Amino acid sequence: MFINPEQIKKDNTEFLNNMGLPLMDSLGLLEITQLRTSNEVANRTIVLATFIQLLFGAPNDFVDSYFTEHNLLETLTDDEKRRLLIDYEDWTDKEKNDLEHSIEIIWILVWAGGLNSKELTFNTPVDETLAAMLPQFFDNEPPTDFINNFNLLPDLKIFTELDKFYRVHESAKNISSTKVSLSLVKTRYKILKWINDNSINWDGVSS
Repeated sequence: MFINPEQIKKDNTEFLNNMGLPLMDSLGLLEITQLRTSNEVANRTIVLATFIQLLFGAPNDFVDSYFTEHNLLETLTDDEKRRLLIDYEDWTDKEKNDLEHSIEIIWILVWAGGLNSKELTFNTPVDETLAAMLPQFFDNEPPTDFINNFNLLPDLKIFTELDKFYRVHESAKNISSTKVSLSLVKTRYKILKWINDNSINWDGVSS
């Protein structure tokens, strides 16, 4: 699908200005990059959602066995493999905070995969519908159906959303509005950028 960064900038700038959000005039055009595949983004979603089970009392053995049984170990980053060997109680506070933060990241990923019909906003957090979009882990439901139903939105849609969040993120110092949660905007911009550019490594993106 044809992507015109100049037109997207113009349309998004008009949309954001109409919301009453002051933007930096000097912001340029985003570069068109290679989008990730649906399978890659779906697997990343499943990895994060499996780790989240630690927050609900699941032992490391459960997480490890789920990854092993469903051939997901090779999709883990080196840091995730390291943490898998450490009991959750022994994780650092930052690692635990990052894990909780993964819930917001999953929300963005399922949106990109067409499973979350709600539009991403600048101030609306994750809602309770997220759990129903994911496999039922404690029933050991395999991720097959989730991955098969996970189809990335058109590249134009994802690029347009990335451009929108980029303009709000880079103009954050000028924005003081209840319409914008700067922490949400930062996270959503970073994850949309990762989806949109397959040259970006995951480590560091989610922290």
